[in-house]
Amino acid sequence: MTAYDFAKKELGDDPVICMIMNVVSRSLPGVESTDISALYLLNHCKGASGFANILSDSKNGSQCLHSPKGTPNFRGAYSSSSIST
Repeated sequence: MTAYDFAKKELGDDPVICMIMNVVSRSLPGVESTDISALYLLNHCKGASGFANILSDSKNGSQCLHSPKGTPNFRGAYSSSSIST
């Protein structure tokens, strides 16, 4: 079942609800709500500690989450683990 079909079935056939589902699916995983399964979208939200946290700009929201040691450490770890040619 697609995310669009799930929203339509559970929340009603209201055009506003369908529009919101399209906006959510486009902004989070970046696909149309008719092209993504409801289970994948729910799992995506669950993995980010909930839908409210995904959209939150507060101190602990996902818009403010960061790596404690910064992204240069990723680059260094990745380059040292890569095979040199």
